[in-house]
Amino acid sequence: MEKGGNWALVLAAGQGKRIGTDVPKQFLPVGGKPLLFYSLQTFQDLTEIDGILVVADNSYKDLIMNSGFNKIKGLTEGGAERYLSVCCGLRALQAMQPDYVLIHDGARPFADAGLILRTLDGAKKYGAAAAAIPVSDTIRVADRDGFGAKTPDRRTLFAMQTPQTFAFLPILNAYEELLDHPEFLPVTDDAEVLQKVKGQKTYLSQGSPKNRKITNPEDLELLKTISL
Repeated sequence: MEKGGNWALVLAAGQGKRIGTDVPKQFLPVGGKPLLFYSLQTFQDLTEIDGILVVADNSYKDLIMNSGFNKIKGLTEGGAERYLSVCCGLRALQAMQPDYVLIHDGARPFADAGLILRTLDGAKKYGAAAAAIPVSDTIRVADRDGFGAKTPDRRTLFAMQTPQTFAFLPILNAYEELLDHPEFLPVTDDAEVLQKVKGQKTYLSQGSPKNRKITNPEDLELLKTISL
């Protein structure tokens, strides 16, 4: 297998406790197949993607490796927190020496090809790019007593999505350093890791309101009304 290229790192190790099901949300059957398979299919169909590595519990290895997606080259187990799972995946990808890695939540089935490629184009231009959408609601910052204290400028606020796409070595090095310096914690996404640890900003490429993460029971009801 040739080294380099663009690799998708798809995270499917979460337990999805908030959704209230025995099966992790990314493996819930939707339209006759696991929810995870929708995002895997999109990466599979993109000629710009050279390989896929999935981070998931080893109990799902047979399901994933026998899914028919020939770009899936491996599965590695994750950690107790998202950032640990990402680090496990990045370490597993080292042998392939990717040029760029697209880190994607497996519970976001609606990321389309255009959205994904915009993050890749942004990463090639700026070193790091993530899908994001402007916040439409007014945001209030609460004080310690639970009262609204101030209103930030909505024009500067964006809701982060995935994929978040990076030149491979800088994001790998940022995660390795994060593990050695717990004072950087907590972190909420990959762009924050890169900025906190390395001081590098991430370009915000055009996301989509449709590219939502399936998190709550209400989201499962929404799936029934949207064609995947």
